[in-house]
Amino acid sequence: MPREDPYEERDELFEVQIYDVKPEEVRISKRDKQLVQIITDHETASKEALFRELINRVHMQEKMTWWQQIKQSITLHPTKDENGIIIDVE
Repeated sequence: MPREDPYEERDELFEVQIYDVKPEEVRISKRDKQLVQIITDHETASKEALFRELINRVHMQEKMTWWQQIKQSITLHPTKDENGIIIDVE
């Protein structure tokens, strides 16, 4: 959709589906749909991406076996605090 003001703030989410492709030799996989998100507020988008990553990490830790938890707890490596500052192993 053409916009009158190209600098207008946008926050749109829509789905694109591929069908009826040419030439005939082209095949479409089962994943013929894709979500597209247009965001002009990059700061908010970055915060949302970090939040999703945090949620994924929490879910992964909940699914860890007891042996994986022990192994992770004794592994020494630098970490990041909640402000993004890297804390080195002493």
